[in-house]
Amino acid sequence: MALSVSAIVCTHNRSGLLKKALQSLLAQSLPAEEYEILVIDNASSDDTAGVVRSLGNRSNMKYVYEPKLGLSRARNAGVARARGRYVAFMDDDAVADPDWLKNILEAFRSAPANVACVGGKVELVWDTARPHWLGDGPQFFFSELEWTVRPQILRGDKYFLHGCNMAFLKEILSEAGGFDEGLGRKGESLLSGEDVAIQKILRGKGCQSLFDPGIRVRHAVLPQRLSMSWLMKRFAWEGISLAMIKIRQERLSSLARLYVAIKEFIKFVLLCRGLSFLCPAQNPFVIQQRCLAVQKMNYILRMLGVQSDSLFL
Repeated sequence: MALSVSAIVCTHNRSGLLKKALQSLLAQSLPAEEYEILVIDNASSDDTAGVVRSLGNRSNMKYVYEPKLGLSRARNAGVARARGRYVAFMDDDAVADPDWLKNILEAFRSAPANVACVGGKVELVWDTARPHWLGDGPQFFFSELEWTVRPQILRGDKYFLHGCNMAFLKEILSEAGGFDEGLGRKGESLLSGEDVAIQKILRGKGCQSLFDPGIRVRHAVLPQRLSMSWLMKRFAWEGISLAMIKIRQERLSSLARLYVAIKEFIKFVLLCRGLSFLCPAQNPFVIQQRCLAVQKMNYILRMLGVQSDSLFL
């Protein structure tokens, strides 16, 4: 029987989290002969290989070592080795609903013919108490996602699926060139955007993304991320990532990049004028506004050619 779907988990030095993710994939309601699990070890120096071995000799799970660091590189390595018609991606710190793969296949089969990407709801799991200073807005940057309460095609520049819960028709993903290896996490860097970039490319080719809330995963919020400094850094890298997507996909000239930077700087000034720095430092609204200001300034700096490791915080 031909494989229906390949579930791909890319991981880098996260062996302590990986086991739960893989166990959730091994416990899928979809018959084991219909899917495979590809664990892409992206240059880990921990016991990632040992964790995979500890789960036993599973006929539908394969360990692959990818020595070149980079999440996009690891994703592409997984696609290259996948035998399924569809490829589904989940993070190593997430846990899939038992019907995750089953619902992905059902979403593709019932969707319009031009749907090349499906994904769904991402629920946050708080390992420690949620900080009182954290408002609702920043939760999106912990990967929380729930666009609609029923299946819907995503349109507009703000509506995309998250990389920790998305699946593609493999043939179309490969024809589109896969994930941009100039984007995405690389070691400790918080560069992102490879998931959004490929969805934009597919939209440009007439393909659509579908959000289905029944395609669910739970995503851990790690304690080390519950600090003001991490949140500011995350927003800073988001600004850099958005600028890089625009530069790379639109092939902007230096003059065009300067024009974009000037327009965004005007928005930045207006944002800062409405932001009272006299408010309490842990006021959720003020924190969110400061995060947005950090994101916008880093977007501007990257548009002007400032290197990604020079963060404005």
